[in-house]
Amino acid sequence: MADVAGNNFDIVILGGGSGGYACALRAVQLGKSVALIEKGKLGGTCLHTGCIPTKALLHSAEVADLSREGDKYGIRSTFDGVDMPAVNAYKDGVIDRLYKGLQGLIKSGGITVVEGEGKLVDPKTVEVNGERYTGTNVVLATGSVSRTLGLDIGGRVITSSEALTMSEVPDKVVIIGGSVIGVEFASVWKSFGADVTIIEGLPTLIPLEDPSLSKQLERAFRKRKINFKTGVKFSSVEQTETGVTVSLEDGTTIDTDLVLVAVGRGPNSAGMGYEEAGITVDRGWVPANERLATNVDGVFAVGDLVPGLQLAHRGFAHGIFVAEEIAGLNPQPVIDSGIPRVTYCDPEIASVGLTEPQAREKYGDDKVEIQDYNLGGNGKSQILGTAGSVKLVREKDGPIVGVHMIGARYGEQVGEASLMVNWEAYPEDVAQFIHAHPTQNEALGEAALALAGKPLHSHA
Repeated sequence: MADVAGNNFDIVILGGGSGGYACALRAVQLGKSVALIEKGKLGGTCLHTGCIPTKALLHSAEVADLSREGDKYGIRSTFDGVDMPAVNAYKDGVIDRLYKGLQGLIKSGGITVVEGEGKLVDPKTVEVNGERYTGTNVVLATGSVSRTLGLDIGGRVITSSEALTMSEVPDKVVIIGGSVIGVEFASVWKSFGADVTIIEGLPTLIPLEDPSLSKQLERAFRKRKINFKTGVKFSSVEQTETGVTVSLEDGTTIDTDLVLVAVGRGPNSAGMGYEEAGITVDRGWVPANERLATNVDGVFAVGDLVPGLQLAHRGFAHGIFVAEEIAGLNPQPVIDSGIPRVTYCDPEIASVGLTEPQAREKYGDDKVEIQDYNLGGNGKSQILGTAGSVKLVREKDGPIVGVHMIGARYGEQVGEASLMVNWEAYPEDVAQFIHAHPTQNEALGEAALALAGKPLHSHA
């Protein structure tokens, strides 16, 4: 590893979340000296207040649902309620084990970890607790924070961070925002026994996904008795002595015990010295080119700070890319459309590539072919009792450009979907692969067989 003279490093990384620590780990593998600056805990939002804890809650929710539904499978089980302190202990145990593992990786890599709030004082220098750390290259990896739409957070109005530490299940909850965070918490709280209503200003839930997935999720949520209002925005949120009143722009009001503000996340860049150092900042975001370079030579930006998909695995990919770029390996750029996306509600949603409308816009209406395989024909889906579909989007006579799936556990199938899209596979290519029977994965093969003109368990 390169020598560190004083506080001079090859790379100084501001932020120890998914993008920052991935960059650090890859950089030291490539012989670079690294200072990693983090004011909180290594692992950032994803590990401590995002991906990992929410998915732990969703697993607890799945167990709650299965205990209620045992009779359906010939098992005499009963649901006695939710012990939130015990749920939180399980969740925190998962986080702690992963955190200790990450700390071990960072320590064994020989990375200099600096604890404290860092500020960029010039394009090559970050100041922490009055001490300066200089890098030949600087990587900005300060992530994102919950958006609040100007609402005062406190009391009965919370963000996802507070929702992850609740000691009891609310009786009634209104969720403002029907995208990923909103529908995941709606799914959890419904499984835990709450009365849930989602308010989404756009016309559909999960509005960035393929319209077919939105329709199926809305159908599934109606069946689960999760209430939602789409195409309407809230006008005010007022806390009272006994609860919260949410007023909507259509004139209706909803009285509830709790409001979760889940309208997405914004860039975490305020007060960090970026603009003063000459770096272009656009509404808080730090724009970067396809090489993740900012407008200032030697300064890169990764993860949620860069406009685009806000996903931990995008951050990992960005961090690895920048480490390899600095090392002169000329890596392939990270393209957002090729990044897999999963929403972990029940049913799960998983996708990669272009939606059908995006494909029609790009190639033309007569240049797109679609295959929508219903999970009614999938043996494992019938065993699990899940409805849903696998939809393939193809450029006519060309490769598969989008895969869109909904159903129980379909997040686990997005790996093959990602290979299909990113390797520009043709349906005929995928149809040659033998998919194990009975598996959920088999539905991807069935959809490809149908799109290749030789369906087995589906109609052409």
